[in-house]
Amino acid sequence: MRTGSLWVGLAVALLALAGCDDGDDAGQSGDAAVTVDGGAGGVGGDPGAGGMGGAPGAGGAGGMGGAPGAGGMGGEPGAGGEPGAGGAGGGAGGMGGAPGAGGAGGGAGGMGGEPGAGGAGGGAGGAGGMGGDPGMGGMGGQPGPGCDHPRSACQADADCGEGGTCAPFPEAGAPCVCVGPPPEPQRNFCEPGGGLGGCCTNDECAADQSDAVCQAEGYDRQGAYCGGAAPPDFNGCVAPACAGHGECAMDQVCVPAGLFGYVVAECARATCRTDADCDARAGGECRPFFRRCYAAGLHCTYADDPCRTDADCPRGGPFDQYCAPVMDGTACLDDVPRP
Repeated sequence: MRTGSLWVGLAVALLALAGCDDGDDAGQSGDAAVTVDGGAGGVGGDPGAGGMGGAPGAGGAGGMGGAPGAGGMGGEPGAGGEPGAGGAGGGAGGMGGAPGAGGAGGGAGGMGGEPGAGGAGGGAGGAGGMGGDPGMGGMGGQPGPGCDHPRSACQADADCGEGGTCAPFPEAGAPCVCVGPPPEPQRNFCEPGGGLGGCCTNDECAADQSDAVCQAEGYDRQGAYCGGAAPPDFNGCVAPACAGHGECAMDQVCVPAGLFGYVVAECARATCRTDADCDARAGGECRPFFRRCYAAGLHCTYADDPCRTDADCPRGGPFDQYCAPVMDGTACLDDVPRP
């Protein structure tokens, strides 16, 4: 009896469940279901801000001052620096981010894109560099090389009087000597135009050679008359024999006008040029021998020689003596007057 009741209850429940499914089907076949609208599309992000302008270009460096001028001349002013190059033009502002896609079912709007990075701003051109300060004037010239030689006759031009110059002769390493203005040549009086085809002034010789001089015939290049027959009473143009050592023979040097009494330059013999050339014996020194009417040139002297200058030779007696170079050194010779 109890078992029959259970089956009856189960059947009633199944019928009730079938009734519910039929209601649902009826609801679906009735009015259409209402569709819910999706959420509004997200608002697009703002455009990115433009990049900031770049810093101005640095100004060109100032020009350096001019190098010291040689021999006392002032240096040239320094050139102005080149203007600094302008910076590259600023990049275009970044594009704004694309609008956010609409969220499904009313989702929140998408965030705008990040601002685009601005390009480097165009810097203004740098100002031109300032001109360099003018170079300082060069220092005054120092005495020529070799003027500290113990036998130097001068240390600077100021020691040589007006128009004179102090320089080593015949080259650096030798004692310095004063080369002064040439002495006035001996000249016979004459009217302009010169008698017997000669000259009366130096200007009349300039047509042939600018540094030639008008001098009495019979006188040597030291302006000396060294004896013999009386010279003629007219003048002639005398030109320099050289302008430098290279215009003389290998064993000669060029003696400039104004040195050792020379009126015009002359080539003279030289067995040495500096003391270093005199090494045959102890105490070697290269000495000049340029007496008037006896110009022997430059020769080596040694510690055991009887003389190096005329002052080393005896004075008085029948004749004064002078120092002269000989085959193996020097000797004191009688200064016999010329006829």
